[in-house]
Amino acid sequence: ALALAHAGEDLELALGRALLGAGRSSFYAEPAVEHLELWRSPHLVQGWQQPIKAQPTRAIAASFIATLLHRYNLELDSSSHL
Repeated sequence: ALALAHAGEDLELALGRALLGAGRSSFYAEPAVEHLELWRSPHLVQGWQQPIKAQPTRAIAASFIATLLHRYNLELDSSSHL
């Protein structure tokens, strides 16, 4: 499966992965956090959300994850009618 989004612990990781996977939504924590902290407490991790072809905005990791789940659910619902 091809990853369409990425959540990173810091800006350096986000920039490195952006070079490898342009065209994906991403989130990076600021200030940087440990990987497990990002996934253990996404509601507490603040950072930047970088949508595809849009300016980055301040966000928390939990809202980024919720947005992705909502988007993919809509895509799955529309493809199931084929």
